[in-house]
Amino acid sequence: LTTSECLLSPQRNGRLNQVEIEEYLKSTFHLQKVLWLDHGYLAGDDTDSHIDTLARFCSTDTIAYVKCENKEDEHYEALLAMEKQLKTFRTLAGEPYRLLALPMADKIEEDGERLPATYANFLIMNDVILYPTYNQPANDKKAGEVLQQAFPNHISFVSLFIGSIPRGSDQMILGIGDTRLYHSRFISFLVQPHLFDDGTEQTLTISRIIDGELGSEPDKCCFGTKNP
Repeated sequence: LTTSECLLSPQRNGRLNQVEIEEYLKSTFHLQKVLWLDHGYLAGDDTDSHIDTLARFCSTDTIAYVKCENKEDEHYEALLAMEKQLKTFRTLAGEPYRLLALPMADKIEEDGERLPATYANFLIMNDVILYPTYNQPANDKKAGEVLQQAFPNHISFVSLFIGSIPRGSDQMILGIGDTRLYHSRFISFLVQPHLFDDGTEQTLTISRIIDGELGSEPDKCCFGTKNP
């Protein structure tokens, strides 16, 4: 699942057309089908509409996506078109996907510019789902409820208030997965990336969350060749 806006962006894969990109993805990742979303965007986003800001696979037959209910919002038409296209997608078995609508976050501005707030940029872990909130009680609550429907076997759903959003970045996924300060500084209380000298292991130190508060004892989660 990807967006045409992102993969067909001239600065990303300018020398390749859609057919060539799809064949490359299928060959590299052993895919049987690539679903291209041709609609949807977030104002203030400069990632060329990364898919994880708009729509996400939650299982082989379930997609959570951002839905805009406010007809006065600039995103309404584009996200409505995205929803209509999602309804045309079919699984490998030929069945329509189970679509779960995440709320569109209310407008958040900084210095007069709208920031790309989205509930779709959640992080899937073994037993826990981490998802962003924006001090918008109704939207925050609904997003949590939708994700609980999407991931019924997960034990915990932890909301993290995103007090400030780097313009155009994937707030949570890149904040956790990327070692660059640009992406991680806004949730540095949660994640402390570390690369060993030989470059073979990355350790993410995640502060323990107890009753919604950060504890003093860290949990450690290691990724890489030494501790896969």
